[in-house]
Amino acid sequence: MSTPGNSPAEGAEPPQHEPDGADVATPPMGVPVQPHPQPDPGQVPPGHGGAPFAPQKKKRTGVVVGVVVGVLALVAAGVTAIFAFSGGGASTPTAAATKLVTALGKGDIAGMMTSLAPAEAKLSVDYTVATMNELKRLEVMKPDANPEQLTGVELKAEGLRFDEAGEEQLNDHVAVAKLVEGRITITSDTAKLPLADKFVDLAFPNGRVDQRTTRTIDVADVVRGIGGPVRIASVKVDGSWYASVFYTIADNILAAEEIAWPKQPIPANGAADPETAVKELAQAALSGDLRRVVELLPPDEMGVLHDLGPLLVGELSGGEVGSGTRISDLRTVRKDVNGGTRVGLDSMTLEMDGERGSVRRVQDCYEVQDPQGKVEKMCAKDLVEEFTSGAEERFRRNTGRAMPQQLKDFAERIVRNFFDAGVMSTQVDGKHYVSPVRTVSELMLTVLRSLEPKDIEELAKAGK
Repeated sequence: MSTPGNSPAEGAEPPQHEPDGADVATPPMGVPVQPHPQPDPGQVPPGHGGAPFAPQKKKRTGVVVGVVVGVLALVAAGVTAIFAFSGGGASTPTAAATKLVTALGKGDIAGMMTSLAPAEAKLSVDYTVATMNELKRLEVMKPDANPEQLTGVELKAEGLRFDEAGEEQLNDHVAVAKLVEGRITITSDTAKLPLADKFVDLAFPNGRVDQRTTRTIDVADVVRGIGGPVRIASVKVDGSWYASVFYTIADNILAAEEIAWPKQPIPANGAADPETAVKELAQAALSGDLRRVVELLPPDEMGVLHDLGPLLVGELSGGEVGSGTRISDLRTVRKDVNGGTRVGLDSMTLEMDGERGSVRRVQDCYEVQDPQGKVEKMCAKDLVEEFTSGAEERFRRNTGRAMPQQLKDFAERIVRNFFDAGVMSTQVDGKHYVSPVRTVSELMLTVLRSLEPKDIEELAKAGK
């Protein structure tokens, strides 16, 4: 699959990758994440350059940071319930946007998925499905909950119209379609959420209380409120156009602030293997080389940041120099998980101003050696004891009883599991890149993976 801004460095062939651990198989299909509520159109002041729900004016640096945080946070939160469908696409950007919104209005999950950029679909399937599978294991969701059915939320779209003549081409692979008319009705019904009976009994001991709410959005009202059409960005992949959540976020923020997209991207330039990608990105961050940081981001998942790259580097560099710290040696352990490779720390040596320090993993401890040779240990058991000692006192104060051993065990599991955490990398066109979104998502999943069904029961009892 071709990706915008992808220009891998020439050189040695990438080595064959032999995973240190077994692949984690993609679990059965889970339950879609419910969309977050959006602000009412009337809350948005006019004159925001065609950006729906746009923020107030602020300094350019804040805007650029907001673009990055907005894109990463949206993916990490799993706002879009996207699953692994291939194909789809459309012949024009407006057709791609129309296909997405129409499918959304019909509640057509498969149609929605084939309308979205393939990399965004792949990214979400690896984590939304895994998250829902964990909720099934924890007996929060019903075992037969189906992600292809948008239970709990119904959507209906009527009379949608795009301004095809106003379609805006941002570069050779990104364009913006402009929605100007139509009505979208959203009905949420908590009674239809596929919650497991056992969880319902725990969460609602006095009986389940459900709510059904309906809200209709008139696109024309939104257009009047924001002073322009609703902008939906699409990206061109392998000759077809797909609507893109990531580019839509970035475009709306830039449009609201009247900031032009850069003329040229920062091309992707990956590494020969996952360890080298992680080491080079960490070194670039320490050295203040933001361009190299962008080069090492996945060109498919984070293509939007490659296209924004010159703006990011220009606004965030500010003439600052690096820390002067050099990573002279980095050794890692790796394991294939959820569509990528997790790279964990085994040992690292740092040099600065002629002095050297190191950190290395020894079983459930990290040993940190300073330039004078003094070694300090940070062990999982010490962190568990420190955490549980404070938690036990708070638990007793709030509940009047001792903390159950089950919750102490959970605290120990989560600390030990975080010791095994790492940085996620992915491979695109033979080169390896560091995925910030997958890294954050894996950390979030670590919490769920540390829980057991019995923990949910104890937490529910503690909350009574």
